[in-house]
Amino acid sequence: MVMFVDGKYFTHYEGIVPEEMIESDIKQAKLKIKKEELIVLKNNLKKVFKKKPKWNALIKRIINSHQTNQKESQKEWKFERSC
Repeated sequence: MVMFVDGKYFTHYEGIVPEEMIESDIKQAKLKIKKEELIVLKNNLKKVFKKKPKWNALIKRIINSHQTNQKESQKEWKFERSC
């Protein structure tokens, strides 16, 4: 079995694979996607507000808010899996 993320190779498995290993790899793939989205968001914000230094604080708040939302969604996912 081969796992792709956004159409790109991520990992592969041969033979019998424990469910926990696959779940762990799915979790890592989701984190990779979120990190890539955050990088794109950060770069886009920098381009928009590049010439306006007073907006730097706003950019940082938006990025921190995005990171906080990611952590909360991970907690919710863990809670749902434990039920």
